[in-house]
Amino acid sequence: MGWLLAIIRALMRSGSEPKHTAPEPEFLPPNHDSVTVPSPNHDSITGRSTIFGLNYNGSIDRTDNGEGYFGYNTRDKSLIGVSLPIPVVDQSIGNHRLQSVVKSIKNKEYTVHVIYGDKSIIAPIVDVGPAAWTGNAIDLTYGAVQALSIPDNSIVSYEILNSKGDPIQIKGWKK
Repeated sequence: MGWLLAIIRALMRSGSEPKHTAPEPEFLPPNHDSVTVPSPNHDSITGRSTIFGLNYNGSIDRTDNGEGYFGYNTRDKSLIGVSLPIPVVDQSIGNHRLQSVVKSIKNKEYTVHVIYGDKSIIAPIVDVGPAAWTGNAIDLTYGAVQALSIPDNSIVSYEILNSKGDPIQIKGWKK
């Protein structure tokens, strides 16, 4: 999958749009076990995405306080952002509790390229989670879900990009 994402990035930088950027979307019922596949060189993850802050219909997610760890209002319908599992943030970027790591994430030195079907976004990391016990690979804000046209919990691919737009090795994901 890493080689595919490299081709997509190159095409996106050149202004051309690829005809297919990822496998056709796959829908999962909310309680279905997620299948997560790391790429051979560990620079991308494919797994179940869920929404946080707001629900798919735009109503308030009562299980979320609406405050992202990095200071974002996750109930803002226009916010396009992601939340990555704590082990992924801690082992790929650095301990999320360290001020230097918080600052680098707030300054968007790290972003996330999310691919769903033929759509993709590059979004800031606005929170930490989903909880490891869920098996979910990534949480998306309402704005990200709308930008990708995701109707429900679905399979997406993502990679973490450094400030140059290059993927970094993803660590901390053992699914």
